[in-house]
Amino acid sequence: HSSWWDGLVSFYLSNECLRHESFAMMSEEGMKSYSFFRKIGAFSVNPSDSRSLLDSLNYARTKLTTKQALWFFPQGAEQHLEKR
Repeated sequence: HSSWWDGLVSFYLSNECLRHESFAMMSEEGMKSYSFFRKIGAFSVNPSDSRSLLDSLNYARTKLTTKQALWFFPQGAEQHLEKR
């Protein structure tokens, strides 16, 4: 995804238009830099730590099994928007 705005727009649409609680998986580094995302439903994942990865996936599974929205924005390496 191109910026962190898409997560905020998704959160807004879920809450205001769909009236549905939503969550999003975010990198551990991103959560450290932008901890306010935790207040709106983001949770961290650290793909380099297998135990942390499993915990994050299990948390995501519990959200899905209780019919809550879960947003994913796979992007690979985080880079500046203008980098080609």
